[in-house]
Amino acid sequence: KVRSSIRNDFWAEFKSIMDKGKNAGLILKDIQPEVILESISLLYNAAVQTDEFEKFNLSIKAAFLNTIGTFIRGMCTSEGLITFNEYMNENFSKTDIKMQMIV
Repeated sequence: KVRSSIRNDFWAEFKSIMDKGKNAGLILKDIQPEVILESISLLYNAAVQTDEFEKFNLSIKAAFLNTIGTFIRGMCTSEGLITFNEYMNENFSKTDIKMQMIV
């Protein structure tokens, strides 16, 4: 019950962020937040909560960048992609993968 409540709170907050991003022109207008959230949940479960990605010997951060990070980049506008890359580069240590500034 607690986990479900946390998940619902997270989803509501993430949907709010997506709506703000769409309004600011950072996220593509035709994106449906509910579909995106479900897709991210599936990717997260596959990347972190199963052993499907163990064969790649990735850290959790690298698994995130290569799955959910790539997925999020795909829903960004050109301006959103720049913003996302800047955020990721500022918030991951220098030893982590740097996001490319390709638009």
